[in-house]
Amino acid sequence: MKHDLDKLGTAFVHHTDIIKMVTRLKKALANAKKDELNKHFWAHTAKTLQKDHIKRQERQTVMDTAILGIQYACWNSTPNNWNHRRLPSNGLLKHP
Repeated sequence: MKHDLDKLGTAFVHHTDIIKMVTRLKKALANAKKDELNKHFWAHTAKTLQKDHIKRQERQTVMDTAILGIQYACWNSTPNNWNHRRLPSNGLLKHP
């Protein structure tokens, strides 16, 4: 009987950890969508890129890098062992 309770307890802990992680990620994404500073940042970035007449490919690279940064920030805010990882020197981040 005690063994069954231990298994149940372990499963419950894992289940609540997953719920906490998902809830935290949902909050982070909701906050990012509502953030006015985020909108201003993207508007400013777009204007700067247009003003400087950067080629289309280079503009896409800049945007891809920014998106990677946002993804990394989201992963870094979740308690699933991303905290010790850093962006490699080439700027590309691969999900395990």
